[in-house]
Amino acid sequence: MSFRVSPEFRGQPAITFSDVGQETLEHLESFEAYAAWIYRKIQPFLGNRVLEIGSGVGTIIPCLLSEPSIELMITDYREDYVKILRSKFDVHPNIEFYHFDSTNPSNTEIQKNPPDTLICLNVLEHIKQDGQALSHMFDLLKPGGICIILGPAFQQLYSDLDVNLEHYRRYNTTDLKEKMGSAGFDISTSFYFNPVGAMGWFISGRILKAGTIKPWHITFQRFLFPISRLIDKLPFPFGLSVVCVGIKPEALP
Repeated sequence: MSFRVSPEFRGQPAITFSDVGQETLEHLESFEAYAAWIYRKIQPFLGNRVLEIGSGVGTIIPCLLSEPSIELMITDYREDYVKILRSKFDVHPNIEFYHFDSTNPSNTEIQKNPPDTLICLNVLEHIKQDGQALSHMFDLLKPGGICIILGPAFQQLYSDLDVNLEHYRRYNTTDLKEKMGSAGFDISTSFYFNPVGAMGWFISGRILKAGTIKPWHITFQRFLFPISRLIDKLPFPFGLSVVCVGIKPEALP
């Protein structure tokens, strides 16, 4: 998972990527079980050639590498993050690295051998022009390819935690399906993920007025993790995150 910083964010000048975003990434990187949980949610939709938009420090990449047949294309819009990703994963022969910003026109190098699957995990909410980014993601995929978007759910949970992480918005299934549909995708499925986490976010952000994710938040989530996974199996109509899966049509109009 990665947290993409927008060049300007609603007039909030005090918080920078290194102050909050990178610190949060470091905290989350230590929570391998959560990354594995996300991976299990998206694994049924993965093809053989997978492109990740906004890989950050590569939290989910070890999970993807557990599938030996997968070819990975990992990207980030920050050149320094691409260097970090290379230093961690360049020993693997089935990984390609790209400096790519999804708000810009699609990368011709990627399109020479396009992915059959694109994943974008906790990135879209950081992009002001999210519809434009989705259109560029559509262009990157081969016909018939799968696009998997995971983002924070429910604007009602929006708090200073979101502001300081430079989230422009949170989504629900209707929002995300409409935006992906406008970009050209046929929607396959959508669902919410981690209702316990949603309650924790509400308490931390809306009641306790927390401004950043601290190590104790991660420790508490580890403690609740078995309960979170159990409750997530029930059909709750809400969650901390929303997942939407779209398909690029084989034949374009």
